Amino acid sequence: MSRTPWLGMALLVTACTPRERPGEQARETTIAAGCQDAGCTERCDHDDAVACLRLGNDLRGHDDAAALERYERACRLNEFAACAAVGRMYEFAHGAERDDTRAFSNYARSCEGGAMVGCYSAAILLERGQGTTRDVERAHELFAKVCRAGGETACRDARRTENTRLAAPGSAPP
Repeated sequence: MSRTPWLGMALLVTACTPRERPGEQARETTIAAGCQDAGCTERCDHDDAVACLRLGNDLRGHDDAAALERYERACRLNEFAACAAVGRMYEFAHGAERDDTRAFSNYARSCEGGAMVGCYSAAILLERGQGTTRDVERAHELFAKVCRAGGETACRDARRTENTRLAAPGSAPP
């Protein structure tokens, strides 16, 4: 299955934002709005993680290496949506050589921090065994987690991986 890298990221951020967290959608809109003012670079340089994420969004597609640098900085500052963006950059070779192991690692960190987009992307790589050992059971758990948070696509994937798990040789019915 082919995924459009950045369109997919935007859709996942929207689709995977938990409905139980009021205000999160407004935060995502602010982040996606970009960082056009001159002070944004300075704020990022002074460890404002959201400013770094927004700068990365602005640079993506124009200077992918610089975008990756800003996303990595934001990720180090625990802006977990940025960790998912780093994963996407490595998975699709934007601003760096393709590195599925680093992609998975960043998606997993994003997921551990509570960003559902990271959980969804980690689940895809786990199911494929791309950048990590194939683990359909763990992929299913992550798809189910994103589904519970309101990601409809993840619900379909959770049902599909549940069927795959049950059809696997040696698996017992729940």
